[in-house]
Amino acid sequence: MREARYALNAAYNLACWCAVVVVATALASSLSPPRVDHDGASDPPPELKQSVVSDFECETTEVGMHVAEGRLFSHYSLRDDEGKELLRVMYGRSGRVVVTWGESFPVKAACSATPGGHYSMDVVSGESCYRLVVRPHAASGFTVSGGPDGIRDGLGVTPEGKLVHGPTVLD
Repeated sequence: MREARYALNAAYNLACWCAVVVVATALASSLSPPRVDHDGASDPPPELKQSVVSDFECETTEVGMHVAEGRLFSHYSLRDDEGKELLRVMYGRSGRVVVTWGESFPVKAACSATPGGHYSMDVVSGESCYRLVVRPHAASGFTVSGGPDGIRDGLGVTPEGKLVHGPTVLD
C-alpha cells in the first residue's frame, strides 16, 4: 500500500506539472504570432489574430489555431529573443494539441490532449522516462521506465476503479 501511495503521489505531482505546461503554453502562445513554416504552411487567417491591451499595460497577442487546407496538422513555434525554441505547439485537424518543451530546457517534456478527453504527459530526464496518461474509457496511470537497469513499472486505475500494477498498465 505504501508503494501505491508513493506512485499515486508521484502521478499527482506530474499531473500538476502538466497543468503548468498547459498554462505556460497558453501564456506563451498568446505572446508570439505564428511564422511561416519552412514547408510552406501559411499563417492563420488574419481575422484569427488579435492584439489586446490589458489593465497591466502589457500587450497580449491571441493566435487562432488553424490547419491549412490539405494538411493534417500545423506547428507553432515559440522562440526567445535569441531564436531558441521554447515551446512547440502542434495542432491537429481533429482538435488534438501537443505541446513540447524546446531546446532551452535540459529535461524534455511533452503533453497532449484530445477533444475526446485523452491526456498524456511524458518527461524524459537522462535515461529515465516518466509517463502519465488519463483515458476516459481505459486504464489511466503512471509508468516509469529506463534507468541503468532498464526497469519499467506502472500503477494505474481502471474505469471501474480497480487499482492495477505492472509494466503494461498503459499498453
